[in-house]
Order: sequence, then C-alpha cells, then structure tokens
Amino acid sequence: MARYVYDWLFYVILWVAVTLFFNFIFISISWTVVEVLDVSSQVQSNSVFGYMISNFQYLEGFMFGFLFGTATFGINLAIDRTSIHKFSFGKIIIIKTLLYFFSVALIFVLMSGIILNSGMAPFTKEQYREYILSNPMPSSYIAAIIGYFVISTLLINYVALVSKKFGPGQMINIFFGKYNRPKTENRIFMFLDMKDSTTNAEKLGHIIFSKLLQQCFLDLNKLVPDSGAEIYQYVGDEVVLTWNIKNYNSNFIKPMMLFFDFKERLELKTNYYKSKFGVVPEFKAGVNAGVVTVAEIGDIKKEIAYHGDVVNTASRLRGACNEFKKDLLASEYVIKNISEAHEYKVKEIGEVTLKGKLQSMKVFSVEGETRG
Repeated sequence: MARYVYDWLFYVILWVAVTLFFNFIFISISWTVVEVLDVSSQVQSNSVFGYMISNFQYLEGFMFGFLFGTATFGINLAIDRTSIHKFSFGKIIIIKTLLYFFSVALIFVLMSGIILNSGMAPFTKEQYREYILSNPMPSSYIAAIIGYFVISTLLINYVALVSKKFGPGQMINIFFGKYNRPKTENRIFMFLDMKDSTTNAEKLGHIIFSKLLQQCFLDLNKLVPDSGAEIYQYVGDEVVLTWNIKNYNSNFIKPMMLFFDFKERLELKTNYYKSKFGVVPEFKAGVNAGVVTVAEIGDIKKEIAYHGDVVNTASRLRGACNEFKKDLLASEYVIKNISEAHEYKVKEIGEVTLKGKLQSMKVFSVEGETRG
C-alpha cells in the first residue's frame, strides 16, 4: 500500500507543479499584454476575462493537477495490472495518450461544473457561456496548451520510467549523488532463484524458458511493492532483493513473507503454468543481513552496487538449499531478529561451512504453510 501512495504522490505533485508553472507563465504574459496595451479598465469590466487571468487560476491549477495526477496514477496502475502491460511500448504509449486526453476532457467538464455551481467564480453560467461563444480561443493559444501538456506528459512519464528502471527512490539517490562516495548501510538481502533451472531450460528450449522466467518475475513483481523490498538486480534465473533495516521485527520477517507469498502465488497458478509451459516453477532462497558498502558505479550505465561479505553469504545460503534439501535458508543474525509471533517453522540446521568461506556459521531453515 505504501508503494501505491508513493506513486500517487509522485504523479500528483509533478502535475500540480507543472500546471501551476503553466498558470504562472500564462498570467504573467497576459498581464504584461494588458499593461502594454493599457486595457486594464476593460479587463476589470469583463468579469469572465478578469477571472481567467486572476490568481484564482492558481487554485484551478492545483485542482487540475490533483485530479489529473490522480487520473494518471490510475491509468498507469490499470495498465500495469492488466494484460495491456505486455503490449509493445508503442501500443502502450498510444493507449495511454488516448486515456490521458479523455481524462483531461472529463476533468475540464468536472471543474467547470464545480466552479460554476459553487459560487467560486464572479460570473453566472449565462455570462460564461456568452463569453466563450463570442470570444473563441485563438488557435495559437490552443496549440500552445496542447504542446505544453504533451511535452509535460512525455517528461513526467519519462521520469516515471527511469525511476522504475532504477527502482523506487534510487533515481533520487543517483540524481543527488548520494552514493558518489561509498557509504555503509544495514540491509537484508535475499537471493532467489529457480529450482532445476538447467533441466527446465533443456526441456523447454531457451526461448520458452526465457518466457517462463519473464512470467515468474512478473508474478513476483506483483508482490514486491507491498513487501517493501527493492529489486537489486536480475542475474539469469536469479533475482536479488534487498530491504533497508529500519524496524527490526517487521523488516526481518518481510523476506519470509515475500518468499511464501510468491510460493503460494505460483501454486495457485499451477494449471496456468502447466498448460502454457508444461512445468510448475519452484524457487529457493537464501537470506542474510548486516552492514554493507553502497556505492554508485559505472559511467555509461550507472548502478547502485552493494559490496561485502553479507551479500556473498546470502548467495552462498541460496546455493546451499540443494545440499540440505530446503527451500529457504537464513543466517543466525536474521533469525535472531525475527519476532516470535510469526507462522513459520524455523529449524536449526547447525554449524555449516558454506562454499567459499573459511569460517562456519549457524544456518536455519524456514518453512511455512501457504496462506490464504
């Protein structure tokens, strides 16, 4: 839910800013023309025109930005939650553009009704209708409005696309150079990959196997926002997720919740996966936590990278799942910081020397029933 609120605020704030800036330009230019032509008395005598270049336009701009930002959020959410998101990028742009123009028209009608019926405007419906009919907008003005909002729509959607590419909040970190110099953070990491991926790839062939991975990760992505996770990277059939540790009890249990929610989602779609791919995918995971170094790396392709033994150990735990025939393994540090009030069965595997490590560590398995 928090992720949806963040996305909604993102669109609302940007569209309010864009609309208020447009109104500022329009009002400033209009009053400059009025002063140059010395027609202020005529403006004051015409209540409709006077209102259209008054500070009330900032209130209208805020209303429009709020409503259109909410509509934009709703349109993008609806596309992401339907099969439309699988269309080509060009088709999605066309669909979004049509929906945006429909939303703009609907919002203008709604705002006109609110303004004319609330008594906010210093004129009647009849005066407004007469003014509009006798003073049609110049084509250059209409073209300027359309051009401004088309460019604004493209820029806002581009920013949203880039933000989605880097992950929630990461674009801001890159923009302000938060990780230009390496910093340390306390984080949880979960390495999640498909069981029997080599066998599945040989059975299905590379193209069908890639489609299977695409669908699996789409199903996972439906669950990630509510888990509070950040997707660090995809590597082949593996995805690495991370959580910033702020609240110990709630955050340390979230990887377990996400893992078993994902497992349940795949089980509920057993018939779908069998009919489309001939296999039902299963995943295994390793979870570890601790202090890591965070740094921005790369120039041609920038990325936020995490370095340290914590990351390596999480990967090794995931690799040890096959050895112990377990789906989910976690380090002692993770298990110690999980509240006892949870529904999962935690079992100590014992002291284990993971591949590539010199010192042994306590390893735990986590099991849980699928939840309805």
